[in-house]
Amino acid sequence: MRRRSALGAVAVAALGLSACGEDREPTSEGGAEEPTWDVACPDAPVDTAVADLGDVTGLTCLGTDEAAEIGIREGKPLLLSLWASWCEPCREETPELEKFFQAHGDAVTLLGVDTEDRRDKALWFAEDFGMTFPSVFDPEGRVRRAFSIVGLPGLVTVNADGSTAAVVNQPGIDYAGLVDLANRTLNLELSP
Repeated sequence: MRRRSALGAVAVAALGLSACGEDREPTSEGGAEEPTWDVACPDAPVDTAVADLGDVTGLTCLGTDEAAEIGIREGKPLLLSLWASWCEPCREETPELEKFFQAHGDAVTLLGVDTEDRRDKALWFAEDFGMTFPSVFDPEGRVRRAFSIVGLPGLVTVNADGSTAAVVNQPGIDYAGLVDLANRTLNLELSP
């Protein structure tokens, strides 16, 4: 009897873990809930284009499905986070990015780029992880290819003049690493 209880607890825990983004499906009429994540992308006009993005246009905001543009706004440097709901390391990195956004979003524009994903799964992911930073939807992976990022997750720091400062294509960066990356590559003095 005890063994069944332990197995039941393991099964319940496994079901709980599978609810994070990847395994959640949107529902049809008569079904359960659908994702409600609707964080809008920056609406301030782009002051400076990101040089290495070239002709990457026509993206939409993941949260609102409205046109979205990647660029420098209000003279603030930019941190792009390329992610997807199917990316396991992105699950570990997302809370660290959220912490960075909450602490330093006034000094650095953080913009997610949902890459080669399905919109419905990405919305579940963003909702499940409580993301408050915006993301653009890039189902063809054009941003990833523009920066020659091989796999996800990927990070790109962009100077206020639109030039690429750094491209990081390795999983496992934490909050302290994000602060260090921003300070080192964007010549900032963010506190840890």
